Amino acid sequence: MVDLHTHILPHLDDGAFDLETSVRMADLAARSGVFHMAATSHGNYYDYTLEEYRENFERLQAELRDREIPVKLYSGMEIFMDEKAADLLDLGELRTPPRTAAASELPPPIPAAVGINFRRSISTPEVT
Repeated sequence: MVDLHTHILPHLDDGAFDLETSVRMADLAARSGVFHMAATSHGNYYDYTLEEYRENFERLQAELRDREIPVKLYSGMEIFMDEKAADLLDLGELRTPPRTAAASELPPPIPAAVGINFRRSISTPEVT
């Protein structure tokens, strides 16, 4: 089974608060039949860099491998589609398809004049 929306990465957002919690989340997922998880942390709602995202992703992936927990992680991001999102996407500061999973959160109502290319925020698992 696949989980396309998780906040499994530690220290980034309102998800796992440390590495051990992340490992326990992955272990529970595997014991429940989930072997593929998209790590879709909030991309532009919490203050962290893309490099911090990558470091936490790689650290958790290595820890799962070392502990032989059979969960494959896919990089991704939950993007709040506000006025700043288009600039962050253009600057490459948010994880987006085709090599990642991205989930979008739209504010009510969607600003018509923002000029955001919504096709960039389609939820898509990384394909390897």
